[in-house]
Amino acid sequence: MTSTVWITGVTGFTGKHLVDYLNQLPDRPRIVGQGRSENGPEGLDAYYAVDLTQNNAVYQLVQDEPPDFVIHLAAVTSPMSDADKWHVNVAACVNLIRGLAGSGKKGIRFLNVGSAAEYLSKADGYLSETDPVGGESVYGRSKWAQSRLALDLGEQYGIDVVIARTFNLIGPGLPDKWVAGSLCKQFAQSGAEVIKVGNTKSERDFLDIRDAVAAYWILATHGVAGQSYNVCTGQPTKIEKLIDLFSAYSENRHTVEIDKSRFQRVDLDRVYGDNSKILSATTWKPAISLEQSLQDMFVEAQA
Repeated sequence: MTSTVWITGVTGFTGKHLVDYLNQLPDRPRIVGQGRSENGPEGLDAYYAVDLTQNNAVYQLVQDEPPDFVIHLAAVTSPMSDADKWHVNVAACVNLIRGLAGSGKKGIRFLNVGSAAEYLSKADGYLSETDPVGGESVYGRSKWAQSRLALDLGEQYGIDVVIARTFNLIGPGLPDKWVAGSLCKQFAQSGAEVIKVGNTKSERDFLDIRDAVAAYWILATHGVAGQSYNVCTGQPTKIEKLIDLFSAYSENRHTVEIDKSRFQRVDLDRVYGDNSKILSATTWKPAISLEQSLQDMFVEAQA
């Protein structure tokens, strides 16, 4: 019997890639997407425009499309207000799990896609699942609260909840609100001669979105309930390396200038993850190189 998977926040960057991934599986599940936009991406079996913070909307959806798996992507970050971060990131998740519990369906597995921002910072920047969490930004604290409540409610209601803590995503279609997306957009613009950048020495753990969604599915289907897993490469990469690669792809036709006004108030020197837990627990491992990922981004941005 074909299983049904819900994808919340399906109209976003990650949601579209996850739909593409699931459609390529030999045992493709029924894919049901939810979002606030009027229409969902191609490749869905069904799409519902719903506000997950509304009790009635979730209850009705559970009756119409009872899921076997839920991959919860719906979330907001800056420039949304702090109040919106708490409301969407936390209240929607709580409401969603309570709605699933009210359906009476047994055996639901729920993957909550969290963030590396849930961790407290460390001097060496190397973060494992045993390190302290709680978040240091409003976004990080809201995502930590989301993950914590998802685990607690899952245990209370008998829903298998697994947490994926994702580090910095890159790949085709990355929005320009993130550093790699902003750099790609600037380098892909033929008319932009001077590109202004912020702190090029800071290091992040960049993972291709296509590798990330593969990790989400294997965690949704095989992750241990109650556990959190870092989804990352385990390697720190300096922002300046991204700049060098994009510059090469654009045939070095741009001049790069440091703009200190672009430095973040909280701009940690190095943040990267320990991925040994997911590597040992599953068959997943990153497959797409940084170079390939950035080149794919650049080609798409020029199209």
